[in-house]
Amino acid sequence: MSKRNYKAIKADKGHDSECSLSSTHLKHNKSAEAFVEVLIQFAIAMSLIFCFITLWKPFIYKQNIDYMAKTLVRAVEANGRIDSEITALSNELKAEMGVTPTITWSAPYISGTNKIQLRKKFTLTVKDTIQIKLIEPTFGSPLVINIPIEKKFVGISQVYWK
Repeated sequence: MSKRNYKAIKADKGHDSECSLSSTHLKHNKSAEAFVEVLIQFAIAMSLIFCFITLWKPFIYKQNIDYMAKTLVRAVEANGRIDSEITALSNELKAEMGVTPTITWSAPYISGTNKIQLRKKFTLTVKDTIQIKLIEPTFGSPLVINIPIEKKFVGISQVYWK
């Protein structure tokens, strides 16, 4: 083999080894990119799960407030008055659902009574505030967001008072 052929073969081998090193290097970079991509996807998934868990409480609380308000309005529609029975039902629902809202009634009462005449509209307003703790550090006060919840229902008395 001549020196010239030997140098050409050696040059080709050197070129091949550079290519193989480059492809190995590229494979390593692709592997690192894939790892970073999976890590980012995992972080996004965990963030979504955290948000879902954190925001679940206000939705359930709002649903409980709505149920309580509908039940109270239906009871007043059937009774035709707002009395101690309705107050007792309200307290029972508060205890059962673990809510502590402010309840306000607006109604055109028959003068001198707590009775609402047939087909007269009345309004129930239920208000409360729920807190969401975003961050609760070991030292210091937690970062809290207060969310006001308000629900109004209108009912119509179904009782005729003489």
